[in-house]
Amino acid sequence: MLFFNILIIKNGNIFTYSSFRKLEIGQYVQIKIRNRILCGIVFKEIQADEVNFPLEKVKNIVKATKYFLPKEHLETLIFAKNWHFINFRSAFQFAKPHRKIKTKNNISKHFNNFPIKLSESQNKAFKELKEHQISLLFGDTGTGKTEIYQKLIFENLQKNLDSIILVPEINIIPQLQTRFKKIFGDLVEGWHAKLTKKTRQKVLKNIYLGKTKIIIGTAGSVFLPFQNLGLIIIDEEHSDSFNFLNINIKNLAIFLASKLKIRVVLGSATPTVRSYYKFPVIRLKEKYHQTSSKKFLIDTKYGLHKNLINKIKDNWEKQNQTIVFVPIKSNFKYLQCKNCQKIEVCPYCSIYLSVYFQKGIMKCNKCGYKTVIPQVCNQCQAPELSVSVFGTLQIAEELKTALPELNIEVFDTDNIKNLTKLNKIVKDFQNKKIDLLVGTQMLSKGHDFPNLTLAIILGTDFMFNINDFQSYEKTLSLVTQIAGRSGRKDEGTIILQTKNKDFYKEFIKDYELFLKFELNNRQITNFPPFSTFVRFLIEDKSKDWAFEQVKKLADFVQKNDFEIINYGEAPISKIENKYRFHLILRTDLHWQKLIKLFQPFQKDFKIEINPNNFS
Repeated sequence: MLFFNILIIKNGNIFTYSSFRKLEIGQYVQIKIRNRILCGIVFKEIQADEVNFPLEKVKNIVKATKYFLPKEHLETLIFAKNWHFINFRSAFQFAKPHRKIKTKNNISKHFNNFPIKLSESQNKAFKELKEHQISLLFGDTGTGKTEIYQKLIFENLQKNLDSIILVPEINIIPQLQTRFKKIFGDLVEGWHAKLTKKTRQKVLKNIYLGKTKIIIGTAGSVFLPFQNLGLIIIDEEHSDSFNFLNINIKNLAIFLASKLKIRVVLGSATPTVRSYYKFPVIRLKEKYHQTSSKKFLIDTKYGLHKNLINKIKDNWEKQNQTIVFVPIKSNFKYLQCKNCQKIEVCPYCSIYLSVYFQKGIMKCNKCGYKTVIPQVCNQCQAPELSVSVFGTLQIAEELKTALPELNIEVFDTDNIKNLTKLNKIVKDFQNKKIDLLVGTQMLSKGHDFPNLTLAIILGTDFMFNINDFQSYEKTLSLVTQIAGRSGRKDEGTIILQTKNKDFYKEFIKDYELFLKFELNNRQITNFPPFSTFVRFLIEDKSKDWAFEQVKKLADFVQKNDFEIINYGEAPISKIENKYRFHLILRTDLHWQKLIKLFQPFQKDFKIEINPNNFS
C-alpha cells in the first residue's frame, strides 16, 4: 500500500489517501469526501510512518485519471502561493489539467518563408531577442512590435512549438486575433474568462490534439495545457491589469518560463521602471508603419471649454475622428455642499459616493451601497449642492449638447458589458460610423484607429498621488499610451489638460528619458527596484483590535531590524464597514526568507511583496 497527500482543488485542503499502485506527482485523481466525489492532485508521496492517524482509517483514492499537472506548473503554483501569501485554493484556480496525446499534427513543414518583410531595425531587434531567455522589447508606438512577435511565433512553429501571447484585458484580444489569423489561420484561438463553457472545452480539446498552437489571452492562459510550449509573449507589459486578484500574472509567467527553459518577451511602448532595470532591453525607435508626426499641446485650463469644442468641430469637419480621455467612468465623481463643504461619503467605506444622474442615485464603487441623490445637504440642510470631478457620461452629454451633429459614443466598462458590444463599437469607429469616443483607460489598450487624429486627455492631474511612489510612472505611461492612438495615418494632435506643464514638456516625447530619471531618483532614495517593499494590510470591524494588531506587527518588524516606511490608517481607511490599517517596510532580504519570517502573520494580514497599489 502506498500513501499520498492529495490537494483538493475545490477547497485547497490537503488530505492523505492510499493507493495500490504508484501515482505520479501532479496526477489528477478522484477521491471521496463525505459521500461526495471530488477532484484532487497528487501533491506528495509519504511513508506509512508519516501518516498522523491510524492506517486502517486511510481511504483509497476512487480513481486515477490520465490527466496531470506538469512538474513545472506545480512548482509555479506553489511559488504563487508562497510569494503572494495566499492559500492553495487561490493559487490553484489557474491550474489546467494536461493530457499526453500522441498527435500526427506536425505543422512545421507548412512554415517555410515568413510572409512579412521586416525593416532593418525590426530584424536587428528580432535577432537580439533570440539572444536572451527573457528580454524587454521597448518599442515606441508604430515601430512594429507585433510583426516581431509574429516572426518569433513563426520560427516557433517551424520547430512545432506552441506560443502564448498574454494581454492584460479582454478588449485587446479580438483585434490581435484578427491580425494573427491572417498569417496563422485556425492555429490561433483566444482565451479569457467570458468564453462560454462550450467554447472553452473546444479550445482545450484543440490544444490537446495540437490543432491550436497559438493562444492570445488574459491571465488564465499562462497555464493552458500545451505539450510543447516554446514562447511566452507578455504584451502591454506595463499594464496594472496583470495584477489579477492581487496575483502578479507577469511574475508567474516569467517563473514558469524559467522552469520550462523557454523564451519570454515582454513588450511595451511604456515599460515599467522595474522591467527596464531588471531585464535586457531591446530598443525599437524607427517607425515601421508610415505614421505622421504628432503635435502636443498643453492646456492649463480644466474642463470642456469653448476652445476644445472648436478643436473637435474643426477635426470633424476635416472628416477625422477624436477621442476624449476621462479618468473616471459614468457621471460626476461626488456630490459636495457649497455651504458647509461636506462631501457625500459611503457609510460603510471611507470613499466618496459616485453620482449617477440618469438613475437618480449615488453609489459606492467599493461595496455597492446605493442611495437616492438628496435635494438638500444631509449635514446643514442647505439646498446648494454641486458636483465635483467629471466622468465619461457627463462629458459625453456635454459634447452631444455642444456638437449635436457628431455621433458620440461612451467607451467604458459601464457602457460596454460584453465583447459583442465592444467589437461593435470598435468596428463602427474604425468604419467612421462614430465620430468621437469618450472613454477611460480602455482607450489606451492597443486599439488601432487609422482615422483618429485628435486625442484630448482630461483630468490626469489627480492621478499624481503622494501615497504611491509609482504614480508619476503610471500617469505618464497612461498619457503616452493614449497619445499613441492618435496620428497613426495622418498628422495627430494631442491636447493634454494639466497644471504639471514642466513635467510633461520634459518627458512626454521621450519615455526612456523619464525611465532613466526615475531610476536615478529611486536609487538615491533606495526605493524599488533597488529595495523590496512589503505591505501588510489588516481589515476588521473592530477599529481598536485592527490597530492593536498593526502595532504588534510594528514591534516585531522593529525588533527584526526592518525599516518601517509607513504604518497606521490605510489611504482608504474603511471598506464594507471594516477599518483598514497597514504597515509598509523596506528590506533587502531574499523573498524566501521574508516568506518564512512573516508567514505567522498571514492569518490576520493580507501581505504583498512589492505591491502595485497602496490604497
